[in-house]
Amino acid sequence: MHPLIPISVVAQLAKFAGLKVIGSTGDDAKVKWLEGLKLDVAFNYKTTKVADVLKEHGPIDIYFDNVGGETLDIAIENMKQFGRIIVSPHSHFHNNGHGHCHYDAR
Repeated sequence: MHPLIPISVVAQLAKFAGLKVIGSTGDDAKVKWLEGLKLDVAFNYKTTKVADVLKEHGPIDIYFDNVGGETLDIAIENMKQFGRIIVSPHSHFHNNGHGHCHYDAR
């Protein structure tokens, strides 16, 4: 088992801290599961455009990234000034399989 903090824990900690929490997944059943965690917004990124959701419900103060790629790019575009991004080590392996990360400072 990979020693990562489960996304559900991150979401629940954010809610406990009083933050608005937006969660996405690529499966409708998992959207229902996220809704059960009482997230403010839960959506299927395969059927709903991430950019549309973040424009409607953002801007973002804190972004927890475990995917990288286009989703991270869209999140960066919707960050508040001085917003923070937490990058899970899993995102490196998820996208390129080598454990290397090449993010631009924007």
